[in-house]
Amino acid sequence: MAARAFLAVLLTIGFYLLAIGLAIALLAVPYLEWTDLHRLNLRITIFCLAGAAIILFSILPTVEHFRAPGERADPQSHPRLFAELGAIATAVGEPLPEEVYLVQDLNAAVRQRGGIMGLGGRRVMLLGEGIAWNEPVGALVVLLGVALSQGRLRVRTQKRLAALRVRRAEAR
Repeated sequence: MAARAFLAVLLTIGFYLLAIGLAIALLAVPYLEWTDLHRLNLRITIFCLAGAAIILFSILPTVEHFRAPGERADPQSHPRLFAELGAIATAVGEPLPEEVYLVQDLNAAVRQRGGIMGLGGRRVMLLGEGIAWNEPVGALVVLLGVALSQGRLRVRTQKRLAALRVRRAEAR
């Protein structure tokens, strides 16, 4: 897992170096044409400047403004929901999201809001209002657990699940 993370970081750095290198090369063409040949071809200059600008603006991180997608749920108004979310978050080894919103979709998701390139920010959970009424309790627990972990199964969580499977097998 550490090797894959290291490779992902190297690929990200390589991508940015390649993009910046291409932009510098595109900017160098009109500069070298002007300084060495003492002329400037307008079409080549426009192409190179536009290409460099597109590349440089494309690699800049975008700022995403968060708008509340629905009604915000708080522990005082929904104590049973937050007790269940806390139990599920503990079971999957993930922290409870900082904010929980009730949305109109039949969905459950956890999103990362804010931060730069995945660092920092806050976790926000979206819960479809219809989920609790349409799903059996067991399915709701599984759905919320998946939403909380969303691809973040850690080694300790996998060990906990393996230990739980062993205990269940021994109990049979």
